[in-house]
Amino acid sequence: MATNDLFRYDEQLDKYFDVKITWNQKTKTASLTKGGKTFNATVGNGVLLKNGSVYVQFKALSNFFYPNDYIKWDTSTLTGNSEHITVYARPLTDNQALTLATNAMSKKKYWIQFHKNNVEIGLPESEYIQWNKSLTKFKAVFHSDGIVGDYNYSYSIEAEMTKKANDWTITSFNYFDGTRIYYP
Repeated sequence: MATNDLFRYDEQLDKYFDVKITWNQKTKTASLTKGGKTFNATVGNGVLLKNGSVYVQFKALSNFFYPNDYIKWDTSTLTGNSEHITVYARPLTDNQALTLATNAMSKKKYWIQFHKNNVEIGLPESEYIQWNKSLTKFKAVFHSDGIVGDYNYSYSIEAEMTKKANDWTITSFNYFDGTRIYYP
């Protein structure tokens, strides 16, 4: 997993990147081996140890394994990309954020109605996350629309989640019904 322009040591990455990852507690060094090359990250200059995870600069890791890759940064999605690696500068993945928002809305009348309408009418659902600049709030947007019979159905829900201490709480909830008669 990669966050905040830093690459975090995570044993699940072994499978994702097809690398071998080891940790030396005595020297406080994480090592990533791929294709016979080993990247060593010793805690200190440019390498952080936080909550049992080792963080290294994305550029350093990318340049070591893929020196010809160009790294570009998308401020709208808070995402850094190279040809081989993607980094998200957010405290949660989109799936984690969507799960938190969904759980917070699960008992709300309009959330239940939103899904009921989509199932009954057969509308596809889409969702996305928007983060604020301080990364202390995000908006989860759920949307469905489609033309069925004489109607152009359009439903949306926006839930704003705010970080308070170590938890995320719902601080805003809006439901939109833009259904109208369809005139071809």
